[in-house]
Amino acid sequence: MSEESSVKEVLIRRINPNGILPQFANDFLVNHNDTGLFFTFSVVEPPALLSPEEWSSVTAVDAVAIAKIVMQPAVAKKVARALVENLQKYEGRFGEIPLS
Repeated sequence: MSEESSVKEVLIRRINPNGILPQFANDFLVNHNDTGLFFTFSVVEPPALLSPEEWSSVTAVDAVAIAKIVMQPAVAKKVARALVENLQKYEGRFGEIPLS
């Protein structure tokens, strides 16, 4: 029996428990090793109410991690493809996303 013929496709039921809430992230970091990719999503909040003179002396701001996700390389590749596809659809509908 070949390896291909032993693969069985099954339906994946996606379950979203009530306790899982959306999280806002405006920063991320990706690392990897030989077994997987590691994604850290963070929120960067620049210091508020600073004068231009005070802001010019700021050398660092904090990125507070809100989620860490570990993925197998094949899953990360599927996520990358899904992101590209969805960003193309988004820009087709709402216009190009400017990078700042």
